[in-house]
Amino acid sequence: MTTHRRAELRLRLDPLSCDGHGLCADLLPEHVTLDEWGYPILDDTLRSSPITPELLGAARAAVAACPSLALRLRRATRP
Repeated sequence: MTTHRRAELRLRLDPLSCDGHGLCADLLPEHVTLDEWGYPILDDTLRSSPITPELLGAARAAVAACPSLALRLRRATRP
């Protein structure tokens, strides 16, 4: 019996690399907010659910715009 696995993309933030530019929150406000100092906070739902197809373009734009490369899309496989 073969088990099919599908790859899902999830947003990850490296808080040590982040310089607090805030571009990610501008480009992906559905999942990223800024704290009182301007550093991003990821929506907790991202830890348990993948980026939806509707937001994938915005998520990729946010990752590409991050000047410190602190924001990434990672593949996670689920059965």
